Amino acid sequence: MKKMQKFYHILNQAISLSSDNIILCNEFHQDYAFFESPDLRERACNIKIQVMNDLLTINDNCIDISSHPTPSHFIFQIIVSEIMSRLTGFYLLHAGVLQYRDHLIVLAGSPGIGKSTLVNAFVEKGSTFFSDDCAPLHKQTGLIYPFPRSMWMIDSSQEPLHVFRLKKSIPIVAPGKKPVKPTIIICLTDDTAQDRIELNLSLKILSKSLMMDLQALEGLVINRRHDYYEEYRISYQASESIHERIQQVFQKHRQDLWHVYRVAPERKCFHRPATITEVTAHQAAAHMIPEMKLFSSHLKQSSEEPKMISLIHISKLIQDVRCFFMSVGHLASEINCIEQIL
Repeated sequence: MKKMQKFYHILNQAISLSSDNIILCNEFHQDYAFFESPDLRERACNIKIQVMNDLLTINDNCIDISSHPTPSHFIFQIIVSEIMSRLTGFYLLHAGVLQYRDHLIVLAGSPGIGKSTLVNAFVEKGSTFFSDDCAPLHKQTGLIYPFPRSMWMIDSSQEPLHVFRLKKSIPIVAPGKKPVKPTIIICLTDDTAQDRIELNLSLKILSKSLMMDLQALEGLVINRRHDYYEEYRISYQASESIHERIQQVFQKHRQDLWHVYRVAPERKCFHRPATITEVTAHQAAAHMIPEMKLFSSHLKQSSEEPKMISLIHISKLIQDVRCFFMSVGHLASEINCIEQIL
């Protein structure tokens, strides 16, 4: 059986990936080719990943995925979560980043708010691409590191659960190579979304206890997504209290869950003109923290920095950066708002 092995150096993590699942390896490489390190050797890697016959091994810890409805997709998510959970020297802002007219511009925002579309529009205008989704902010220096994974745009022609991706890839040409201090941070906002959170929930088995605990949460809407697999979509009005209660339910029933991940809600804001307002670094940090990308390891207990500590630290790191809130709208008006503040 054919086996592929590649080596990557993703920020401060050295990784070897070997597998008989060529599709999985190609999908991973498509996203992380920028970080490939052919001269790296197995002994120098602190994360050693092997996938054989739907058995995932990470540093001698084995996870059997054979009974998962979409094992390749789930393995991909576990691998990414394991790598990203170890990047503890960075705040992983949920943001697109580009370098344009000597400015490093950070476009922060929630899923589906149009970060990739806006980044792609500026790339077409000659910007240097850093990222369309994840902006690693170094906790000591305040520099933003390039994280040029493939840009993935919504592909409405694809059906859920029948493909590896629900987005199509846009090739990246000449991405940024070195970390840079941000000069402008734009927090994308949408007052039509009403702060609703939507999660996809994949169960190993139908757990009546889990479903009863979820149904007991006031304001939670649960819909089944698939006739055969135990796949559900849950949505709720965002608040700190309900978020904590949902996390407690998931932790209680962790043995019944394959995975939970956030999805983009339907938005109705893209037909109107965008507006932009300058804000303080503290306001920008407070807006970005709830949307930061947090990854849990499947192999060890993950610790999360208290939000107040993150707020103080990020505010200090970006204190000399011009910060804005932009109420998103149609693409031409967003570009115009950004051009004006430059």
